[in-house]
Amino acid sequence: MPKNPDPRRKWRRLHEWPAAYRQAWQEATAPGDDLDEASYGKSLRPSSLDTMARNFGRWLTFLDGRGELDDRVPPAQMVTPARIADYLRELQEMGYCAQSSVLAISGISCAMRILAPTRDWRWIWAPNGVKLSPHLKGRRKEFPVPHPSELYGWGLELLAQADAQKRPQRRLAQYRDGLIICLLASRAIRRRSFAAMQIGKHLFRNADGWRLKFEPEDVKNRRWIEFDAPKTLTPWINRYVSEIRPALLLRTMKSVTANGIAKAATALWVSSDGTALTEAGLTTAMWNRSRRKFTLPFATHRFRHAVGTHAPVDDPEHPGIATSLLSIGARMHAKHYNRARDHVAETKYYSAIEEERKKSKLVAKHLIAQNRKSNDES
Repeated sequence: MPKNPDPRRKWRRLHEWPAAYRQAWQEATAPGDDLDEASYGKSLRPSSLDTMARNFGRWLTFLDGRGELDDRVPPAQMVTPARIADYLRELQEMGYCAQSSVLAISGISCAMRILAPTRDWRWIWAPNGVKLSPHLKGRRKEFPVPHPSELYGWGLELLAQADAQKRPQRRLAQYRDGLIICLLASRAIRRRSFAAMQIGKHLFRNADGWRLKFEPEDVKNRRWIEFDAPKTLTPWINRYVSEIRPALLLRTMKSVTANGIAKAATALWVSSDGTALTEAGLTTAMWNRSRRKFTLPFATHRFRHAVGTHAPVDDPEHPGIATSLLSIGARMHAKHYNRARDHVAETKYYSAIEEERKKSKLVAKHLIAQNRKSNDES
């Protein structure tokens, strides 16, 4: 029989909060316009608010379990040094790792900045003057970080070998995943921004090839990102846009809603059932692909580790190359120097990847020729 889950691990969803707490939260986070007074709660994205609400809901479960949750008492009065210390002890008793404990405490701190913005809540990280940081240090996880050129070459292999797949669904998915891997290896955009890409908006064609653009509202740190896709990917992107993506859209199942169909129509990345590829779907695809290729499977964030780890080593003359590749600054006339530096970093990094492409070019040509020959014979 399955074990009964520890009730202390449950978290109260927003609709399960005390009515007064829920109303205060909704008023503090409701979208406003330019005439409204700026506030922390109104400046956050829905995804960030959901995370904070979930972690604060875990705090409410803790209070309820102690018989201390009272909707007649303002939420700010429920947060005391003694309760914060007891809460951390409970998290540790349940086996929460350091990172999970940090997120749980951060949920209280951020929620209080929303619900009681006039007070200073920095003390939460040092209740009674005792810093929590020594109790929140975990063991650093060690994991292999492939070189970006290895990841790029892996993506090219998947692209070149996609036509060898007999089942159309597998052929289309492998081609899509190969292109995703190449683009992530070349710039390592964050998962949320990458999965939400729209054709014509975030990926568009110009005279020199394909270009990617993310405006501040599309990026976690609200910075402008714009760069050219590697020239060697031009024919692969051409085929994805003109052939592979339309074929994936044709696989839309009858159960897909009109809203789902409309969303897929503009999405750059399309799943095997004809819907827009979600963040979870992107993670699953990368996890499954890497599990077959490497010792330990990984998801999209490993590409950022790869760029951040190897780019400075490959180009020691430009110590800021990793920062430039992972996040470009806003486009402002006063920052031409930074933009020039980013362009130099981008060019040098792509040159390193180009070396891997040259090594893989003959292999790719051979595989494509074999596939065409087998198709002609059949």
